[in-house]
Amino acid sequence: MRVVAVPTTNGIDDIKLIAETDSEAVFIRQLAEAGTLSSLSTSASSSVVFRAISVQSTPTVNDNLISRGKVGKYDFSVRQNESHAVGMTFIKADVPLDLTAYTAIKLQVKSSKHSSAILTLDLTAGLAISGDDNNVLNISMTANQTKELCNETYYYDILFTGTSTNIYYIEGKITVKKSVTR
Repeated sequence: MRVVAVPTTNGIDDIKLIAETDSEAVFIRQLAEAGTLSSLSTSASSSVVFRAISVQSTPTVNDNLISRGKVGKYDFSVRQNESHAVGMTFIKADVPLDLTAYTAIKLQVKSSKHSSAILTLDLTAGLAISGDDNNVLNISMTANQTKELCNETYYYDILFTGTSTNIYYIEGKITVKKSVTR
């Protein structure tokens, strides 16, 4: 298998994996389908360009993937029975995305993508817009809310509602670190 760095304008190279055998091609398809890396190609083949998934403590959500019709991914962990806060900075076309332009923003946490919401946060409780450019979305979970997260993994996404459209910029998994003492 060959690995080629693909330069980008943001200075962080993408990774191109090129299979040289059938088994390597299968492996590359599995990576693309599993979401281990974020595939920039809509069709998995024996040669796919990947972008590493952000693991920043304060992620920046930009439209590198959104402009290709994909939703950005950000996974994070919470400790059960503790308050948790994370701020997400949104950039679109290298310009801060003014989140106050949306009429509503809602985040739901579910045990599976098709189950009922265990936790819902919105701009009246749990979500807040900040930053000089109104492009930071602060997510806050209380200790009582994380106490209810009993599974090891949950899923979330954030719905941004505009005057005429709905859009999802980000989704991911929440890993719960179980507490012993309550």
